[in-house]
Amino acid sequence: MSTVTTSMFRNRSLVAYAPGIVLVGLYAAFSVMTPDFATLGNLQNIVLYSALLLMVASSSAFVILLGCIDLSVGAVATLAGIIAAMLVPQLGVAAALAAVAVGAILGAVNGGVHVGLRIPSFLGTLGMMTSLGGVALMLTNGSSISVSDSHFQYLARGQLIYGVPNLGLWALAVFFVLGWVNTRTLFGRHVMAVGGAERTAALLGLQVGRCKILAFTLSGAVAGFAGALMTARLGTAAVSMGDSLTLQVIAAIVLGGTFITGGVGSIWRVFIGTLIIAIVANGLDLMAVEPYLQTIIKGAMVLIAVMLMNDGRTRSLK
Repeated sequence: MSTVTTSMFRNRSLVAYAPGIVLVGLYAAFSVMTPDFATLGNLQNIVLYSALLLMVASSSAFVILLGCIDLSVGAVATLAGIIAAMLVPQLGVAAALAAVAVGAILGAVNGGVHVGLRIPSFLGTLGMMTSLGGVALMLTNGSSISVSDSHFQYLARGQLIYGVPNLGLWALAVFFVLGWVNTRTLFGRHVMAVGGAERTAALLGLQVGRCKILAFTLSGAVAGFAGALMTARLGTAAVSMGDSLTLQVIAAIVLGGTFITGGVGSIWRVFIGTLIIAIVANGLDLMAVEPYLQTIIKGAMVLIAVMLMNDGRTRSLK
């Protein structure tokens, strides 16, 4: 057995078990260090923190499984949330559907630029992120937009099931649907095939370009819906509300055990990665750690995860 093959085998075994072990270890550590951590009220806070992150990470994972990356999900969520807030007086709850449509269109543009113009996804979505930030500022003039419609707010704040916020229900619904798509549909299998060996997949007749555009469109649509739910939860839409989302999404995907270079991982693993991010953020908040230090810690966690999951192959993002 070659050195590379042995490295791949060991690393994939590590990926399968390490995130769960880390999750349990972090929960135990914070429970000891902060008495308020393992309480029912704080667990609800963790659920609320995790919900939008789980939703967006589950859809963005399709892009990363392809070996691409979408750096615009935070900006897409922000702009979609702002547009939803502007449309609530006319459309009410249906403004959330408009946000989904906006996100899907922007995602399709990301995919089209990457596939049609052969621009690396990193650069294409970085440009989209910057442009959307400018559009959001133009629409709001730098100020927030309040939303007082109780029916729209109920989408995120209500409790269809007693004790369980609707935001959590939406997140779980999206997560399980996308997990099923990943493992049980032709599209999901094509994503894994393209991410694992794009040239081979193309030679076998798979529509690589179409697969990529669909993945980016899905990522954008879910980010748009998340933006609408973010607005519903906060009762306002602001240009800064999705600033930290992109980094956290990538962190949740990678920490869950999905290779940043694609081909290895699954949507199901995103759940554990999301909980790791949420527990770390919540625990550090309870310990009164400065925000800039929290960002450094989260960034270091992602870097370590990527280093541990290096499978010995020379690959880069597409």
